[in-house]
Amino acid sequence: MATLHMVKSQLLPISSKDNVALTKFRISIANVLLVLYLIPPLSVCYFIINTLITDFEGSTATHCRVFNVLPSMSSVAKSQQVVWKLVTWQHFPARLLLIWLYSRYYCNRLNRGARKLSYVALYLLLQESISTVALAQWAHINGSVRIHIITVLSMWLSGCGYLAISFICYKQKRYEPLKPHEQLSYRLKRNLLCVYFCTIVSMWSWYILHTQLCLPLVYSVFALCEYIVTLTNMLYLCTCYLDFYTLYLCHGQYGYILTEF
Repeated sequence: MATLHMVKSQLLPISSKDNVALTKFRISIANVLLVLYLIPPLSVCYFIINTLITDFEGSTATHCRVFNVLPSMSSVAKSQQVVWKLVTWQHFPARLLLIWLYSRYYCNRLNRGARKLSYVALYLLLQESISTVALAQWAHINGSVRIHIITVLSMWLSGCGYLAISFICYKQKRYEPLKPHEQLSYRLKRNLLCVYFCTIVSMWSWYILHTQLCLPLVYSVFALCEYIVTLTNMLYLCTCYLDFYTLYLCHGQYGYILTEF
């Protein structure tokens, strides 16, 4: 009997369930991602409030010299540049981690034809992440300077592309039906995506109206739209908590492994 137990203990696991009994500890990847990806939206809310308190007149001033009550995201980043840069750089490794996790996720769940499309989505997420870091580095530069315009456009366009393509891949190109937690993730993604694109259309309409007519408070409405777009983008990424809800980093007899159970 003892010999049988010894032989059984030496067998390699053939499924993730076999590792459960051998696991010394496990870390929920979903919980780690939730903490990492709640930091940016909470930080943005804090930065906006702090800018309004400490630099209201400077942050709401524009070339039109009309009354406004809200600063744009660029003005917030400029006013809070030191902490903005710190949060952005600290979050960049979390972006790289998410890109790697989604590359595994797409390989395991998408059919072969859709994988190339998913790689485009991940490339756009990487481009958006790099553009976000670049914008934080150059937040002190005036918004009319070419490098600022290029960085902002790169961030917005890559963000739009990632959200749209990743959403298409999420449900339409899968091997198997969505699990309950993935269904919730899909519904949240769909709602956030609708808000995101509807607000973007409205946002640029208000921006054009501001630059052409210089009406009071128009730039504030544009800034409010910017807040909504930025936060919906960040909350869309927060749905990774549900996508990796069953993923754990485990350590057991055979070392560290990523497993779902």
